[in-house]
Amino acid sequence: MNFKAKIEKIESKGGWHYVLIPDEVRVELQKQADKRGSIPVLVTVGKSSWPSTTMSMGNQRWFIAVKSEIRKTEKLKAGDGVEVKILPDLYRLQ
Repeated sequence: MNFKAKIEKIESKGGWHYVLIPDEVRVELQKQADKRGSIPVLVTVGKSSWPSTTMSMGNQRWFIAVKSEIRKTEKLKAGDGVEVKILPDLYRLQ
């Protein structure tokens, strides 16, 4: 699944950078993983791929963190738009 998102940052010292997962993508991930709640996923942004886990912000808003190492490699900062590829990590679901 692919979606476009903006890199956001939690406004606190050392705040995380993240992208929000659109509702339709979250629903499809849950369907494919046959699981509710947090889901282990494989994420690709640009040429960088990494394992992650979906996390809840409450009110059915879900996100994935974008690590510093990925932001440096891809030359990204808060406010930048990105194309995200995300799939359930079936290996870690077992």
